[in-house]
Formats: sequence, C-alpha cells, structure tokens
Amino acid sequence: MNNKGFTLIELLAVILILGFIMVITVPQIKKSLFKASQAAYNKQISLIETSAKKWGADNDVKLPDIGTNSIITVDFQTLMDGGYLKNEKILNPITEEELIGCVRISYDNDYNQYEYRYSDNILECEIYNINSL
Repeated sequence: MNNKGFTLIELLAVILILGFIMVITVPQIKKSLFKASQAAYNKQISLIETSAKKWGADNDVKLPDIGTNSIITVDFQTLMDGGYLKNEKILNPITEEELIGCVRISYDNDYNQYEYRYSDNILECEIYNINSL
C-alpha cells in the first residue's frame, strides 16, 4: 500500500520546529517594534522642543530673564497657533494616545543658554504658563 501523506510523528516534528522558531523570533520582533516606537517618541519630543526654540527666537521678550531662576511653559496650542507645530492632534507613538503637555523654558546659568524640556505634567504647565504671566 502506497499512502502519500505525512505520519503523525512527521507532523508533530514540523509543529515542534515551528514552535521553536516562534519562541525565538516573537520576542525579537516585539523588542524591535518597541525600540522603533521609542525612537519615534524621542524624535517627536525633539521636534516639539525644536518648535519651542523657534517660538522662543520669535518671542524673545517673553523668555525668562537671564540670570534668574524663572521658568515659563509654552503649551502645544500656542505652538500650533503660531504655526510652529502642525495644527492637529499629536499622538504618542508608544501608547497611541494624544500627547499632552508643554515645553518648559528656563535659563541655565551654568551653560549660559536657555533650556527647552518637554513636560507632561499638566499642573506644571498651568503654573508656569506663558499666557498666565
């Protein structure tokens, strides 16, 4: 009798090999996807900080005085209204949720330059908001 097909042992061996391949590749794929989304997040924050620097160059009278410890924040809506950011929702590439927050601008005496830092602390954004000064 000439049966053309696979035996149960051959099928189990193929399934076992495929299982090993999955065990090896799935974590690597997840790791690569996480690294890519983290890189996209960092790039997005960098672009937000760069747009705040452009805003600061155009609005230098609103920046903190040199030699003081004062801090101001610029929210995303101010950057959008000025054309420094695209006028749309900014999504966090990691969580796919809307990115909220502001950019803190302070003068760093040690480096004699302004420091621009993204902050997602809404309370901090409200306390030092440029519109409330």
